[in-house]
Amino acid sequence: MGRIDLLDPTHKVQFLVELFRRGSRQKQRAPHRNHGSNSTQDLKTSRPRHRHDVDDVVRTCFIDDFTSSTASSDDMSDRMRGVERDHEYFCDSSTGDDQCCLLRVEDTLFRVLRLVLCRDNSVFSKRLWFGRRKGSETLALPGDVERFRDLLWALHTLPPDFHFGSQFSELENQHYTHLHDVPLPRLLNIAELASEYSYPTFQHWAVEKIYYTLLHSSFEPFTALNTPTSSISTSSSITLVTLGNGLSSSKHIDPDVLYGRIMEISLKTQHHRLLDLLVQQLITKVLWCDYVPGSALIRVMKRHHRSHKMIDILLGAVHYRMLINLPQFEQPPPHNTFSPPQPLFPYEMAIEERMEFLAAHHSLTQLWKKTKNNAPELRTQSHEASASSPPSSKRSSKKLRSSRRASANSSESDKHLPHDLHSSCKNTWRRVWLSACSYAENQIRRHSGSPCDVLGMLKVTMLRVRKLTADDCSICLHCSLEGLEALDVLRDQVIDGLPGMFSYT
Repeated sequence: MGRIDLLDPTHKVQFLVELFRRGSRQKQRAPHRNHGSNSTQDLKTSRPRHRHDVDDVVRTCFIDDFTSSTASSDDMSDRMRGVERDHEYFCDSSTGDDQCCLLRVEDTLFRVLRLVLCRDNSVFSKRLWFGRRKGSETLALPGDVERFRDLLWALHTLPPDFHFGSQFSELENQHYTHLHDVPLPRLLNIAELASEYSYPTFQHWAVEKIYYTLLHSSFEPFTALNTPTSSISTSSSITLVTLGNGLSSSKHIDPDVLYGRIMEISLKTQHHRLLDLLVQQLITKVLWCDYVPGSALIRVMKRHHRSHKMIDILLGAVHYRMLINLPQFEQPPPHNTFSPPQPLFPYEMAIEERMEFLAAHHSLTQLWKKTKNNAPELRTQSHEASASSPPSSKRSSKKLRSSRRASANSSESDKHLPHDLHSSCKNTWRRVWLSACSYAENQIRRHSGSPCDVLGMLKVTMLRVRKLTADDCSICLHCSLEGLEALDVLRDQVIDGLPGMFSYT
């Protein structure tokens, strides 16, 4: 059954009635009009009787910032000195003044069709149709010229029936080749201004495009820091998710600004998929690519972390990265009683923040000692245990998951080995785990790493475990894979618990 679009002609009928009434009133005032001036008094008498009702609606739609200026055709050139016409969105003089609207943003003048501005039942609808605004009058808008030009691009580019409820799916986008690769900054401008001027359908389209831009990006990650990544990188076995496409085309835009704007848009529109995707990508960059966000992005996180768990985890990961990047101080040998090195805080760091970082340093150091002495438990040790599938890591690598699927048939016989042989696997796993953890500690210490870098030591431990289990015949393949999966789950638990470590009582 085909789709039926119902059009509401109410506002058009009201517009026609208003035109008839305006014409009749102009005939009555014609003998008394003073042609020598277009004063403010004439504008006041030409306003509708119910202007306060329209102003209430407009005020709720954030139009209070609009300031209008009127001028006669003779004074227009003098009044607009220093203002240039936009080269793209300025209708020629063949279009009547009653069909267009003059808009001024900064020092640029736009002349746009009213039908275009009134799409999607925007806040311009009542302002232009019922405000008795002449085509020669200028409506001054706040904001940036480039951002407003991006909004006009969307209003002129998307199909005419777009605001009537068309879903405009990705399949329909194929018919509009110029909509395939929209730069990310342009999408952000459209989403923000569509929210400000009440274009809900255009806002939804822009936010969805932002989501798919991040989801399908396949470019190299940003080189976010000037400091080189150490050879003992804390990268995990997970596949890195990167921001590309639109971001790569924005060489001169601060990535933190883009991240902050995307986060604000996802929160304002309650687009949970976009927020989750952005947070996961930022956690990946912070923990595994040695990326530290700037103060502006951190302020955005702090404003929302208490009401959004994912942002709270992201903020914990940022604090963790800042902690392990601090220089370490170790007492000289005569006074060194085998105590771990302590972080050196910068002079400008606040006392409360130092206390939080010291509490996290102590908690992470104790967590590593506990983790080293307690190897992750192997679930597959009997027929009953092997019948239930083990928990899967939400950040486990595709390579590890594919290895488990590929070895499912070959390891099926390992599940049904006698219990004493699986006990041998368990003993071997404990021995391999302790050896790998000791190796990770030595590697971190050799490269002057932080003793509280639990995730970094878990990464080195995982690489060492893979090598040792591959060369050791006393542990079966299935138990080896179970151990690596348990290590992934342990890593996720550490990441999720980072926010709680940066608190002291």
